[in-house]
Amino acid sequence: LGAGAGGLVSIALIRAGANVLATDGDEGVLEFLNLNIKGNTRGAPGQLLGAERLCWGDSDAIDAVRERLAHDLVVMSDVVFHTIDTAALVEALAKLAAAEPPPEIIVAHTWRFVREDEDFLEAVDAVFDRHTVPAEDLHPRFREGRGGDTSIMRLVPRRRPP
Repeated sequence: LGAGAGGLVSIALIRAGANVLATDGDEGVLEFLNLNIKGNTRGAPGQLLGAERLCWGDSDAIDAVRERLAHDLVVMSDVVFHTIDTAALVEALAKLAAAEPPPEIIVAHTWRFVREDEDFLEAVDAVFDRHTVPAEDLHPRFREGRGGDTSIMRLVPRRRPP
């Protein structure tokens, strides 16, 4: 979700053997996203399934992605900004997590905007159990200094009683 024009997370996953559908809500970045991923994954064991527009608030598009893909991993990296629609993002995550079996959701988050960060975590915690990777398990560069404001979280959907 929110791959951006660079698609670095998508590139890393494809190079590690994953089949990836990269998405972003900005139509303007999709051409560059597609070119960048293809240009940096030639010969990789995984493949790019597509680079597509996906707006977090578009319920039908999110349902279509969930139904057509056998996804076992959803990755977000650095997508919470001061302009974010927190409710739409968490709703999109919850819809994707409703698949059976539910995918693992990994979030790399950089702490920048106090109010938006708090809103995001409050919305996430209402739907998911959040597990933060301990700082000592991160690369040393991300434990202190400028990188010390980055967290890696695993989100596990809460199951509603039948």
